[in-house]
Amino acid sequence: MVGFDGFLQGPFRPARERRVRRFCSRPVSRGDRVNEGGGEEAARETRRRKSPPGRGKRLGVVGLSLGAFWSLWLAQELPGNLGAIVLFYGTREGDYDQTKLSKAQAAFLGHFAETDEFESAASVQGLEKLLRTLGKDVTFHTYSGTTHWFFENDRPDAYNAGAAKIAWERTIRFLTTQLPGELRG
Repeated sequence: MVGFDGFLQGPFRPARERRVRRFCSRPVSRGDRVNEGGGEEAARETRRRKSPPGRGKRLGVVGLSLGAFWSLWLAQELPGNLGAIVLFYGTREGDYDQTKLSKAQAAFLGHFAETDEFESAASVQGLEKLLRTLGKDVTFHTYSGTTHWFFENDRPDAYNAGAAKIAWERTIRFLTTQLPGELRG
């Protein structure tokens, strides 16, 4: 199992289901749940963990929809703590502090729907252009025939198994490449 950490937060799930999931060799405990504060709790957790034994120095963050919003917020607030950021259909709609974002040391991977009522193609292109202008390592993918929530199998109205499989494979490859010191045997 991979040993990097990722904050996964569902888009509109009840608070009890929002949690910090660790891609470690231990199960998620009740203490890992994220409270209503969402990103703020994730930031506190990041600050609390100043590179524990056996873990790398930087975190990998995975955010879906609203979780992508918080992932981009973390990139601005904790620029040196994140090594990899994966966004699923979320751009924060241009709400960026370019000075803070320019300090982010993370590489960015984005997975976006071809048709998305919540994220316009212009927002996706704008974020990609901004990140490239700031000199960031950026790879964005748009999945043909998909809509918002295409990755979430609990959303039968939108789930696309083929696109989700490809996105997950790309995500794992990206995280293991960007956080190479995080692998565990």
